[in-house]
Amino acid sequence: MKDRYRILSHHAFIKGILFLIFGLLLLLWPSLVLNGFVYVLAGGLILLGIPGVLQYFQNGKEEEKLMPLLLGLLLIAAGVVAFFFMKQIIGSLPTFLGMLLIVAVVNDMIQRMRDRTKGHGIKSWQVVVHVLLILVAILIIWNPFGIDLMLRIFGAAVCLLGVVEFIDFRRYRRAYALPEQENTGK
Repeated sequence: MKDRYRILSHHAFIKGILFLIFGLLLLLWPSLVLNGFVYVLAGGLILLGIPGVLQYFQNGKEEEKLMPLLLGLLLIAAGVVAFFFMKQIIGSLPTFLGMLLIVAVVNDMIQRMRDRTKGHGIKSWQVVVHVLLILVAILIIWNPFGIDLMLRIFGAAVCLLGVVEFIDFRRYRRAYALPEQENTGK
């Protein structure tokens, strides 16, 4: 059981750091992160497509090797489309980020409700935080503000998730630091 809590504490620590870094980047430089996201997406799709095209021409132009070529061309085309239609991708981003936040928060709540062993179930303050995060996600989907303010709100929500992960890190670290209670039959 100690190993389980040690692994959970390491995961919570790493997730907390990543959430805080990403959230702070979104809070401080939302447009830079947004443009970087689209460029990385477009470049990544193009880079993923190139090996399929090269594989087709290196292994001969056989009909059964057509699938890697088609997939590679599709990925390259998707990368080019992502690059040239950046504004449309950015326009649909609030819906995507809001849905992503809802799924992450609901998944976290379910995981916490399942983890009721040794007092590690969901606490009442965590329920409040999760409900607030779901309300923030609905606000992000609705997007009554501009894209920069929406990204800053999303960054603040991600920072809050990072803080919750650090609190979990401390709880899990305490759980594996405690000596095992032996079953003495008393």
